[in-house]
This record gives sequence, structure tokens and C-alpha cells, in this order.
Amino acid sequence: MREMWMLAPVLFPVISGAALWIWNPGRTRMRAAAAVLSLGEAVCSWLAILNCMEMRLPLWNIGPGMELCFKLDGIGALFSGLASLIWVLVVFFAFEYMEHETEEARFFGCLIMSLGALTGVAYAGNFVTLYLFFEMMTFFSVPLVFHSRKREALRAGMVYLAYSMLGASIALGGYFFFRQYACGTDFKAGGVLTEAAGMVQGRPQILLLAVFCMAAGFSCKAGLMPLHPWLPIAHPVAPAPASAVLSGLITKAGVVAVIRVVYGMAGPTFLRGTWVQHALLSMAVLTIFTGSMLAYKEPVLKKRLAYSTVSQVSYILFGLSLLEPTAFVGALSH
Repeated sequence: MREMWMLAPVLFPVISGAALWIWNPGRTRMRAAAAVLSLGEAVCSWLAILNCMEMRLPLWNIGPGMELCFKLDGIGALFSGLASLIWVLVVFFAFEYMEHETEEARFFGCLIMSLGALTGVAYAGNFVTLYLFFEMMTFFSVPLVFHSRKREALRAGMVYLAYSMLGASIALGGYFFFRQYACGTDFKAGGVLTEAAGMVQGRPQILLLAVFCMAAGFSCKAGLMPLHPWLPIAHPVAPAPASAVLSGLITKAGVVAVIRVVYGMAGPTFLRGTWVQHALLSMAVLTIFTGSMLAYKEPVLKKRLAYSTVSQVSYILFGLSLLEPTAFVGALSH
């Protein structure tokens, strides 16, 4: 069963990262273990990409409409493949950075576990699986912000946790209303809405509101205004390797989730020309402009980078919200 390869890039870093944190073998062995684990995760990710494209792996049938499953498609392969390679660079960069830091076991353990949860987001075959790993990613990455345990770090970590949970809760609330119109639970091109709900009944407003809640809630992780303040607060106080994955990859998990909601659940045909599309476009344009201006005026370099991330990710969200094939390719290229 080749589809079982999809388990390795998710379970391997989560289990090994937790073991590394508990084991705490000392600096030299810690670095060797972290290097081996990050390289091993990259190998597992690319083996899964080469062997499991378009395959589906059921994990656990909790109840009606509550199945956990993986499915590796082009979006998941692009995101997980790049993330695994970038994570190797971040881990090796962290060796020198952590020379003057303490609690290396916790830092490297959580860093590697976060990659496993991030890969789970990329491989998610339906909303329930996506939501589970999205929340896991938040809890695994919070200790990276907390790392120094200084007052500002603890405050930034709590802000990051609060905004992440708020956004995910909004998305979950939208899903509760959406699922009664859905035809099946797996993501698929064009969406999973029934013909009656999506076309004949003229786009029910409760369904549009549900889609907006899901897209806006997941956009919190991508730094879309007004749910963006966590990024310029958490980014400056986190260690530089943690800032790299927060702004470079974890924000993109929000983008992946928005793609799943807009293109894999609702479908561009259903959303095109509605107030949901106009609202998402308006929020993206506002974030692009405001983030750029705040970055221009910000004297602190790491905060400037955080505001730049807020702006740049919104270019991607703007392209996705246009609901056109060329804009979709442009957004993915960015």
C-alpha cells in the first residue's frame, strides 16, 4: 500500500521531535539529532510526493461526516516539498543562533514537531483533518514564541495563541453551517456543494456567510487584516529561526487552508461575483497597502519584516480571491 508513505512525513517529525525534547541529550548530540531528523523528514516528504500523488489514505472514521483522511494533490505536494527543504536550512541556521540560548531541547523538539503538523495541513483530505492539524500546528509552534520566557515573549505567545484560536474557531463555526449543504466531505476541484444548494436556490446567504467565516478565520494565520496583529508582535520576540518559519511557512498554512475552503469546498463558480469575493478582495487590498505603509514607517527591522510578510501574503490572497485560473497560478508562484 504505497499510500502509507503519507504517514511518514507527519508522524515521523511529531514523534521524533517529542522524543528529542524529552531525551535532551546535550548540545552536541542535540544538533546531530536535529540535523538527522530534519534531513530524514525531507526524504520522507519527497518519497511521499514521488509515490503517493493523487492517492487517498483513510485514517479514522469518527462518525458521519467526521472522517480523518490524507490526500496528496499538487497543492499539498508543492507546499510540503518546499517546506521540508526550507526547514532543513532553518535547523542548520539555528545551530549557530542557539549558541547563546538555553532550552535547546524544547526549541528543536517543537521546531521539528511543527513541521509534522504543517505537513498534516498540506496532506489533509477534508476539513476535519485540516482543522485538527491546523490546531496542532498552533500548539506546537507557540513554545517557539515563548522560548526566551521574558515578559514580552510570554505576552507575544499569548497573543499568537489567542488570535490563532479565534481564527480557527471562526472557521469551525462556519463549517458547522456549511456541512449541511455539502455533498461529501473530501476536498475536490470545483467544491463539494450539492446542485440544489449551490445553484438552484440562488446562493443561500447563510451558506455564503459560512464560507466567509471559514476563509476569514483561516486567513488569521496568513495575517489578513483585521486579524493580523499577532504577527508583528510574535515575530520580533521569537528567536530568528522561529521567526523564519512563522513568517515564511506557518503563514502559508493559512493560505493552503483558504485554497481548500475557496476552491475545494465552496468552489469558484459558487463564489464568483458574490459579496464574499468582494469582501475578501477588499480585505486583501487593504492589508497590502496598510502592511506596506507600516513596514515603511517601522524602525525595528524584525517588525518591518513582519509587516512586509503581512503585505506580501495578502498579494497571494488577492490572487486567490480573484477566482481566475491565471490569478491562481500567479498566487501559487508568489
